[in-house]
Amino acid sequence: MRLRSSNALRRISLRHLLTHTGGWAGDYFDDTGRGEDALAVMVGRLNRLEQLTEPGAVWAYNNAGYYLVGRFVEILSGKPLDRALAEDLFSPLGMRSSFVLPEDVIARDYAWGHNVSKRRAIVARPWGMTRSAHAVGGVVASVEDLIRFAQGHLSGGILNRRLSNAAHATSVQAGCGIDAMGLGWFINERGGERCVWHSGATNGQMAHLCLVPKRGFAAAVLTNANIGGDFCADVIHRATRDFLGMAESRRSPLRLSRRRLSEYVGTYVAQMSDRILRMSGGSLMMVTVTKGGFPTPASPPLPPPPPIKLSFFDEGGIFWGIGGPFREGEFLRDGRGRVRWLRISGRLHRKSY
Repeated sequence: MRLRSSNALRRISLRHLLTHTGGWAGDYFDDTGRGEDALAVMVGRLNRLEQLTEPGAVWAYNNAGYYLVGRFVEILSGKPLDRALAEDLFSPLGMRSSFVLPEDVIARDYAWGHNVSKRRAIVARPWGMTRSAHAVGGVVASVEDLIRFAQGHLSGGILNRRLSNAAHATSVQAGCGIDAMGLGWFINERGGERCVWHSGATNGQMAHLCLVPKRGFAAAVLTNANIGGDFCADVIHRATRDFLGMAESRRSPLRLSRRRLSEYVGTYVAQMSDRILRMSGGSLMMVTVTKGGFPTPASPPLPPPPPIKLSFFDEGGIFWGIGGPFREGEFLRDGRGRVRWLRISGRLHRKSY
């Protein structure tokens, strides 16, 4: 294993990887072949990624960190990751409709993903992720199997109670409408209840799994469109409201002067998208420019979302719609007080001066 920063390599820990605090640019995807060494080859390429922050300093979603997590599983189990998942996770939990390799899915009923743009749905290609990316998001599962996975967490069927509690406990503070990060899980407090959850996206697919451990509750939603994220979140909100009486919070906008808003105007760049913030009628508008790179570096850009009007809920916090997870973001400043980053969709976007 190599990283671009030798200091980061000396300091990095498994907890950093599981909590998305490794600090390097995390959206790197590539096809390293179909061999059992695909993940090992991918890990060998991590030194291509820029070290943005020191390990442990800033939370920012880092897919690439999970290549390392998956590689640890391979080394400890002595198996390629897809076999370890099938034998050590899916089978013990009775997850009979969960697979990783496309050839195991092809003979079953499955939903093909779609990318929607201007009211037109286009079949998303390629269908599956590369073998090197299975640690990041390569599992194909049914809703029923996601609930079986959740039951394994709630009942201690995967981990003993001590480890399960540790996975669901706060490890670091997060952002983008997410209160905190556990070990691999997002955490939000709603009405005095702790929601432990994770969402996910691949090419034209969106998913959401939510647990409320103290209530023994779980809900899962799958959609086969790139615009399904808000639908998934709304279904989960309604389920927790109707079954558990958990109220949905809404952000209230804070009015900032035009002079203060102008401080945030500019272009913010990241691996897979740039965000352009402009003034429009006394408000801040965000235009997203997609750059491609998924599921391989040569993949063309996906359709961009429409422009979004941003509102502030405090001096550096923004939201749109009603706010909430991944409907919020924040501006982070450097030691001189200048706006350095826009953290949005979990990613750090550097302001271009």
